[in-house]
Amino acid sequence: MSKMRALAISLLLISLSPAAAEDSPAPRRPVGPQGRVMELQTPQETLPMPAQPPSNDSIRIQNVGDQRLALSYWDGESAWRPLSIEAGKTADLSCQKCAGQITVAFHNGKAMKQVKVQSGRVYLLGWSDTGGVWELTSSR
Repeated sequence: MSKMRALAISLLLISLSPAAAEDSPAPRRPVGPQGRVMELQTPQETLPMPAQPPSNDSIRIQNVGDQRLALSYWDGESAWRPLSIEAGKTADLSCQKCAGQITVAFHNGKAMKQVKVQSGRVYLLGWSDTGGVWELTSSR
């Protein structure tokens, strides 16, 4: 399973990195928000969430960035499930076999990041000017 996970992460990195397909070492466009400064928002500043909280075997991720963001999550059994979330939108990820923790992988602008998050919660995915990276943080 470790080899499969490494392969899935490698494939995700390749698919998220258009510069990886090019042979020239031309400088890449910055990955952060373009034309404005945006720090992660506090829960009070975010868009309204659906009335129903996520179930005990799922999480909700809200994209508080200004562009579509791609990520993957481990289905708890055999595969990474790709997902993209439009700016300002939310997505619910469900994993009945994850035993209360869902593993989420995304490129933070500098490196591939893999985090385990607790089921039944809401998370924000947005740009952090402080770190200069995309971050996944709990809304609580």
